[in-house]
Amino acid sequence: MIHPDEEEHLAEAYFTYVNDVIGLFAIALAATSLQFEQPAPFARLFLIIITLHIVSKQKMFRIYAARYFSRHKGLWGSLYLMWKQKIYVFAFVSLALIALGEITKHDIYRWLSL
Repeated sequence: MIHPDEEEHLAEAYFTYVNDVIGLFAIALAATSLQFEQPAPFARLFLIIITLHIVSKQKMFRIYAARYFSRHKGLWGSLYLMWKQKIYVFAFVSLALIALGEITKHDIYRWLSL
């Protein structure tokens, strides 16, 4: 991918890291928590770990997001930023729903018709 400048390249690398590494790790933790008899406490623990990691990277996110929003304004810019992090958002929401007891292993079996 060709980037117009170094700043755009760094932002793209950061969002790729969040989406690929943290997102896939959170999906693995969500699936792991569902293996326990009571998945909610484990999902809460994993959610805390993921949140602490993301908070430690929050400064970089704010810098890149501010630069990104200055170039891509409005609702479409926000939606596009969320789309760039779709795996992370899906994984974080899934882990949160498991932590709240809203998703169980049986729900997933039912959704997949198994």
